[in-house]
Amino acid sequence: MMGSGKSTIGRILADRLNMSWVDMDDAIEAKGMKIPEIFEKHGENKFRDIESQVTAELANSKSLVVSTGGGVILRSENVGLMRTSGKTVYLQADKSTLIRNLTNGRDHRPLLKDGSLEKKIDDLMVVRANKYISSADLVIETKSFSPHELCDQIVKLLKL
Repeated sequence: MMGSGKSTIGRILADRLNMSWVDMDDAIEAKGMKIPEIFEKHGENKFRDIESQVTAELANSKSLVVSTGGGVILRSENVGLMRTSGKTVYLQADKSTLIRNLTNGRDHRPLLKDGSLEKKIDDLMVVRANKYISSADLVIETKSFSPHELCDQIVKLLKL
């Protein structure tokens, strides 16, 4: 889920494993448009098409830690690519953590841009929660741990 700490954890984990790190949102934007601009000009479906293309490109890479976008699990082909190309981890953050992490920068997150942030998070989780869990090799709650402690757990539990 957006705001769960994927980028922070991804960077630390890649460093710890001596791997490269890619933030999928950055990889999407490197194709020429900022994510809010893609949503505004072409809509969410076009964004999801680009996201799927980037997922396929990254799935062919080795020794890579990828911080995906929160909606990558909405397409089963993305989940399949992720599951066959490596291990997947769902960072399960509670709502208060998500609200805290997402309050600033909502303008850069088209799905959160307008209305109540709490309601938007609730609505997204209704659609996504089970998909996050079913697509993950490891589900890890983030609330009680520092980013470094979370990385320790991920390495230990996935035996990396």
